[in-house]
Amino acid sequence: MDDNQIKAYVDKFAIFYPENLLVKKNDDILNKDNYSHIKELLQQPVIMYFIASADIKL
Repeated sequence: MDDNQIKAYVDKFAIFYPENLLVKKNDDILNKDNYSHIKELLQQPVIMYFIASADIKL
């Protein structure tokens, strides 16, 4: 998934889980180099779902 698709997914996810940690950090993950390893994982839809569902501190 590219950046726009990741953002769209997280925006839809935010409707149901607005306090989710992935929702809160999404802009940082997509725009800062120190989150590149997480961004790489988010490019895979199944893994993105697990990260979002886990609601872990990133």
